[in-house]
Amino acid sequence: MEAKEHLAMLGKPEVDKLKALGLGIRVGRVCGRRLLVKPVTPFTEMDRLEKEGLLYAPEKAKDANTPKPTAGVIVLIGDKVEGDFHEGEGVMFTKFAGSDISVDNEPFRIVHEDEILCTLVDTQSVVVPVKEG
Repeated sequence: MEAKEHLAMLGKPEVDKLKALGLGIRVGRVCGRRLLVKPVTPFTEMDRLEKEGLLYAPEKAKDANTPKPTAGVIVLIGDKVEGDFHEGEGVMFTKFAGSDISVDNEPFRIVHEDEILCTLVDTQSVVVPVKEG
């Protein structure tokens, strides 16, 4: 039985209770040698053209053609991480590193410390435009 069929069999109050179970959940701690990273998608030339009204791309086409983010900001650090990482630090990781999760409709990725390729440093104190991933 699929999840949709199961929810259809339940009454409205039961469905509301199940949906409410996920509300207000947050990540308390990260276990082992893992880091919780907030992925950051760079602002591309296509984004600029779309913002200026010179291009229109449907959401479905954008989602299908947007590469997975390979950079992010560290949110939480696991209790056994040996590397010199700090919360709020920018990092770069491989395209398929870690596990994607969603907390309160916000995308996060749990990445093993060995999958971090490098840390990112802003050398010119310039804020790079980003869009939420």
